Amino acid sequence: MKKLSILLLGIFYLTFPTLAQNGNWNVNVNDYQYTMSLTAFIAVDGEVLQSTEDKVAVFNGSTCRGVTNLIYVEAIDKYLAYLTIYSNSNNEELSFKIYKSNEDKEVEVQETITFAIDEHYGDVFQSYSIAEPQLSTSVELEIESFNNVEILDSYQIEDSLFYVVDFDADLTNLYPNFSMSEGASMYQDRVQMNDSSVGINFTDSMVVDVMSEDQSTMKTYTIFVDNRFANDQTEIIYFAVDGIILDSSIDDERVWLLLPFGTQISDVTVDYEISENAYLYYQDSLINSGQKLNLTLGDTLKVISENLANEQSYVLDIEFNGLGDGVEAQATNVITPNNDGYNDYWIVNEIDRLSEAKFQIYTINGTILYESIGYDNTWNGYYKGQPLPVGNYYYQITNNATGEFFSGEILIVY
Repeated sequence: MKKLSILLLGIFYLTFPTLAQNGNWNVNVNDYQYTMSLTAFIAVDGEVLQSTEDKVAVFNGSTCRGVTNLIYVEAIDKYLAYLTIYSNSNNEELSFKIYKSNEDKEVEVQETITFAIDEHYGDVFQSYSIAEPQLSTSVELEIESFNNVEILDSYQIEDSLFYVVDFDADLTNLYPNFSMSEGASMYQDRVQMNDSSVGINFTDSMVVDVMSEDQSTMKTYTIFVDNRFANDQTEIIYFAVDGIILDSSIDDERVWLLLPFGTQISDVTVDYEISENAYLYYQDSLINSGQKLNLTLGDTLKVISENLANEQSYVLDIEFNGLGDGVEAQATNVITPNNDGYNDYWIVNEIDRLSEAKFQIYTINGTILYESIGYDNTWNGYYKGQPLPVGNYYYQITNNATGEFFSGEILIVY
């Protein structure tokens, strides 16, 4: 009898590791009042699992809070986990375990998730990633070559990719070889793309989306391809804000606009005309005529020629028509009140002609920090004897006789 007991005990210890690795997880849903859910894919050592015997579970310590097998989704030819997670409190930190059936092993996932009541992450197109180790979040894209045409020049501005080919290249039939971040995938209208075995028409720009390996990040790229001897002009012919201009001039380095007093230059519609088929950028982002922008004085407008060979930068200079009676109020928009003798005070020009005007400085919430009739250029960023915090503040100068006003921003830095 003793020998039989020893034999049975030996068999138990030999089989215990296998039994412990079978993903036999359960959750008592009646113990919890809240749920969240995931539509996820599962990966182990870079391999996306594709068996309905594979499982994923979520835990708080050793307590299982949700478990499910993979399900095959025929419409997209993928295996996904539809995982419901249970908890009694928000913001609970939870961990994952994966059961890989073909190796009969459990894998602990280092990445955790924070419980959020009624939240749902992931969908069948862009699923949540449960992976060990974690997958890449990178979404870089470039065209390495065209099978049938040499790339003569290329560069990137923000999310726009530019390529130059020879003057006689047929842009209607190019075969691009794309290079992407490891594990990333590329889509056009949610249809996955690979290196093209069919020619692509690049006479117009091409818009594609790149999704990271872990499917957490999606980035949209616009691809331009032009011939070397296409238009090389880089001229701004016309530029307006909300269609209103009192006066303007454009030279090789500056776009100057004179706008009515009180005109705001944030959330405004810009209208422009530039060289044919060229591209206009503001703050390094491609813009279109009729687009709304937040303009900043002194920023740069850049025109890039159709063949990408030339570019021209213009400084955006905007002035306002003042407060009537020929007075053009201009004020500094940055002060550094540190008593070093430079920019310690807010300065307004033509101050002697504004002795009857009302000056107000206030916070974004409308709290008046300074108010006077007339001004002597001595406000130094203090309120009630204390220096104001770094940040943006606002001013308005009002001609009490006409009601006309001029306003702007003051940035305080130290």
